[in-house]
Amino acid sequence: MLGKKTIKVNGEIVSCKFSITGTEHHFKLTENEVESDCKIITGFGVNGVVIDFYKNDKPLISRQKVVALK
Repeated sequence: MLGKKTIKVNGEIVSCKFSITGTEHHFKLTENEVESDCKIITGFGVNGVVIDFYKNDKPLISRQKVVALK
């Protein structure tokens, strides 16, 4: 995860950030003339690199949450 992360949509860069452990990207996505707010979160999970993708605050791709049992 160390380095520059670039998010492209249809060949166009919509977000570019540098991070060590992960980062959060915010961008707009237009489909059928409707604009949506998007967010991609990268980071580390139990099994390695994880990515969450949200469109209008609804999770489309979401890492599994680890819950500790007591």
